[in-house]
Amino acid sequence: MAIVAPGGIITQELWDSIALGATDVEATLFTVPMGQVGKTLYNTNMRQGGQLQKGWNFSIMALSWHVVPDKSIDDAVALSKGTYEVHVSDKVWAEGLLSQLPSGGGLSFNSDFGGPFTAVRFGSPDSDNLKQLSRAIPLKAAEGFHVEFSWPAAPGDGLEFWFVLHGELQRGLN
Repeated sequence: MAIVAPGGIITQELWDSIALGATDVEATLFTVPMGQVGKTLYNTNMRQGGQLQKGWNFSIMALSWHVVPDKSIDDAVALSKGTYEVHVSDKVWAEGLLSQLPSGGGLSFNSDFGGPFTAVRFGSPDSDNLKQLSRAIPLKAAEGFHVEFSWPAAPGDGLEFWFVLHGELQRGLN
């Protein structure tokens, strides 16, 4: 949700998503824009691969991720064993364990009639479920950026997740 402020600065999220294959142990997001490889606004709001549009600047203030619901507990645990790195130009500006990132509304385990857990759900993102950064990460127009993920073993076939950069977008700047 964008909140407009005076001077062309809005509160904004940049997001991208991926569906992992059965053998994927690495993934890179924010490099494929809408309209390529079948990506729509549902998958990403990137207009250009790996960079902001001309005249735009963005300050990353928080991170979050959201996993498509109803995955098995084993899949969710395997997915959370990964790491992430936020790259701007040729520098890593933030890194960490996916298990340490808030995930939507947090994990909830579902079972049928009090039996064993059968599925995992991730709730909806809210302001209490963001990893706040101690300092904003600046992204300038046409400056390359991406987020890399890696896992010690493939987390599962078809697991889909979104990674979200929360911050402030400045539009129309030179």
